[in-house]
Amino acid sequence: TEDEGFDEIRYLWQPQEVCKECLKNWQHRHKLMQCVEDIRPGEWFTNGWGEWLQALKSWRRRQDEWIKKRAIEEAKKEIKEAPPKPKATDSE
Repeated sequence: TEDEGFDEIRYLWQPQEVCKECLKNWQHRHKLMQCVEDIRPGEWFTNGWGEWLQALKSWRRRQDEWIKKRAIEEAKKEIKEAPPKPKATDSE
């Protein structure tokens, strides 16, 4: 642009607006494919991630408790519904 020290900018193939849009799309595509190797999560993400892990742990604990409670109830129900076993007699 002229702000960068160029005297004149000529748009030979397309109008200025189309060229700006084309450059914007090109930059966007390259930013998506750019590899950033030394990126580190910030404080906000780290705190949020810790809260998420705590919530997830709590949910899993509650689910496990519910599953155990459900299994105990099913076992009690099966015991109540089971037919009585015949008593062994001494004559056999």
